Amino acid sequence: MAMLEKHRNVLYKHFVDELGEEATQAMLAHFPARDVEEPVTRADLAAAATDLRAEITTATTELREEIHEVSLGLESLRTEMHRLLNRQIVALTTVIGIAVAVILGAG
Repeated sequence: MAMLEKHRNVLYKHFVDELGEEATQAMLAHFPARDVEEPVTRADLAAAATDLRAEITTATTELREEIHEVSLGLESLRTEMHRLLNRQIVALTTVIGIAVAVILGAG
């Protein structure tokens, strides 16, 4: 927990006479002045690691879902391309048949 400025001042005034200014400042440097400066504990690291694992799991799940959707989209595209290729083959075969019939009929 961070130490309030008024408490730091009281401690500073008390110890500066006993220890000197440099030693007192060195001692107070080990007590954070603001919440931002609180030292990280193992519990903090464990909580952060747990949060990170959860985020990674969520991101992995989302990525797998996207890959599956793309896979389904590619399969649909592949099916459509086969259908169109078959239509093109039928149309070309018909045109070639008609051309052969016209050539044989004219000959």
